[in-house]
Amino acid sequence: MSEFGKIAGLIVEDFYQSRFDLSARKNLPAATSWDTLPQVECVKYLREADTSNQTILLYLTLLGAIDRARDSERLWWGGLELYESHPQVFDPLGLLAISVDELTEYLGEFNVTQNTERDPQAWLEIARTIALESNCPVSRVIYGKTVDAKHLMKDLGTRGESGHNRFPLLSGQKTSMNWIRLLARPGNANIAHLNSLPISVDAHVSRATHNLGMVKPDKLDGSNDSNYIQSVWRSAVATIQIEQPDDFQSSCAGLNPALAFFGRFGCGHCDKIGKPVRIGLACNHCKLFL
Repeated sequence: MSEFGKIAGLIVEDFYQSRFDLSARKNLPAATSWDTLPQVECVKYLREADTSNQTILLYLTLLGAIDRARDSERLWWGGLELYESHPQVFDPLGLLAISVDELTEYLGEFNVTQNTERDPQAWLEIARTIALESNCPVSRVIYGKTVDAKHLMKDLGTRGESGHNRFPLLSGQKTSMNWIRLLARPGNANIAHLNSLPISVDAHVSRATHNLGMVKPDKLDGSNDSNYIQSVWRSAVATIQIEQPDDFQSSCAGLNPALAFFGRFGCGHCDKIGKPVRIGLACNHCKLFL
């Protein structure tokens, strides 16, 4: 196992096994590990209520489309209350039988939307595509078929014959990748070649990559280049080893939420206070502690 593979494994294990030491950090979100993510908790609740996997995947799809720069806790739990009160909203044909005004009212009632013009229209268009294009990759994966991750990405970005966006709010690259990860876990969808998805690079991931010494000296000037950072972590995942082998956790898709949390609340905290404070075992490889 390479040194980078070891670092990736430590971050994954600390996140999925709730081992991050957050005692020195304040103003933390409610979710501080995989099991406490609202998406994961809500899907667990739905499964315990014997909800069908198709409904769960539609729940992850519709809410995932509008989970952006907002209070995720309120979104996902509000979506769960919406499902319990109006389950037809999470069925493509049932959703299409609802008027846009009625759907807007439902979304507002449960604090699911921050944009009462865009979000209801997006949900209806997504439902229309899934209902009418039952053989497209997105529909197939929701209906339980095995679909390649690359085919899902391509389908999300393919416009309709009239040039309209078939999957509004889901078709952006970052949102698309996040959605596929959600379907894989906690949705347990059948997705082939999941590791073809790269790490989503943001300021937190970039900071962590640099602090952990994973940027070569001759690449320092380009250390914020997304393609380079993605290649670094793709190589790390290729040699990752974790205590309890898991195909998802051993992929870039599984590493992504763990690395994003590590970069934001680990490295971000150290940068903010101007001194290193350990959060996990990967900190032993951080240049701030050397």
